[in-house]
Amino acid sequence: MGTIGIAKTDVGLRKARNQDAYGIRIACNGPGEAAFAVVCDGVGGLADGEVASSTVVHALLRWFDGALPELFTCRLTPERLYRDWNGVLREVNRRIYRCAGNKGEGRMGTTVAAILLLNGDYYALSVGDTRIYRLDGRTLAQLSRDHTLVQREVELGRLSPEQASRDPRRGVLVRCVGGETAVTPDYYTGRVTPGSSYLLCTDGFYRSLTEGELRRALAPKAVGSASEGERALLRLMSAAKERGERDNLTAVVLCVDEAVGESEETIDLENTFTILRAEQSCGEHLALEQGDSRV
Repeated sequence: MGTIGIAKTDVGLRKARNQDAYGIRIACNGPGEAAFAVVCDGVGGLADGEVASSTVVHALLRWFDGALPELFTCRLTPERLYRDWNGVLREVNRRIYRCAGNKGEGRMGTTVAAILLLNGDYYALSVGDTRIYRLDGRTLAQLSRDHTLVQREVELGRLSPEQASRDPRRGVLVRCVGGETAVTPDYYTGRVTPGSSYLLCTDGFYRSLTEGELRRALAPKAVGSASEGERALLRLMSAAKERGERDNLTAVVLCVDEAVGESEETIDLENTFTILRAEQSCGEHLALEQGDSRV
């Protein structure tokens, strides 16, 4: 049993600052393993996008670190998990929105995509257009739904997917964290297939690449080690930039050796869990308020 976590980020060709942020946590407790990843993209054109993205990554990693003993000792339900995540996002949304108002600089915001692999299931959330893909054998499936203007037009039958891919409005978001007084994430859950991979990536990464390229480069059989996975991500980022992609590019991949923690037994070993991987790339985040234990 094991999960490989791979991550790369690149400032891209045009921007002076990287407004993307990401985090990875992989932990074990005897026979159980939990893997968590989050990727955020500070909304281009809004003030302090990198602060917003870093704040959300920091908040969700803080949640995972604090919830880890309970994840291993209690039977998790989607309702309980999503209630926790709603609380984290509600508070961090309030903090970002209020900070922008205090600065008098207009809105600031970020997309977010996160996934937790635990007990043979995945639990995911998304706001915005940072995507979550599952690579399973020879297939690539987008688990998340883009919260963009053109995606809404596709769902209303006003645009075809092909037209949407070329529409100049494709980067216009209809949801982000911090842009409004409230935030509404989408949630997804399902079974983890042995030998599958999960890709979280910003639009700067996937926009210039085809699904076939992603599938071939990041298929579980093609990523036998962390170093191979890192080289694959670097090749994909180079290809995107060669095609003129100017945005920040960030991608995180969780490669599952076999179903993560497929035993559903609860284990009373809350003091023996071990962090196997802890990595993050995020800059300045909003200071936590005294006594605030939620984020």
